[in-house]
Amino acid sequence: MEFVKRLGADKVIDWHRENILKAAYEFAPKCLDAALLMAGGKAAEQATTALRKGSRAAYPNGVPDAPQTRDGVKVVNYSGEPNPGRLPN
Repeated sequence: MEFVKRLGADKVIDWHRENILKAAYEFAPKCLDAALLMAGGKAAEQATTALRKGSRAAYPNGVPDAPQTRDGVKVVNYSGEPNPGRLPN
């Protein structure tokens, strides 16, 4: 969670501790602009439900129960290679 905050996320939701939809709508009552998903299944489904039409969600390859695209929301996967030298201090 701290890593994502350091990357500049405006809001980080811990799906183990928070209701995803409630937290998302409290933060952005008119829906989220984007989401970086680190889990699939029900958590990803709830997160993509909170996205406005025309927005995007991304998740790393290898996430079990990969998120599904829904009307008006583009869901994409990506592969990343860690490079600690590129991370902000």
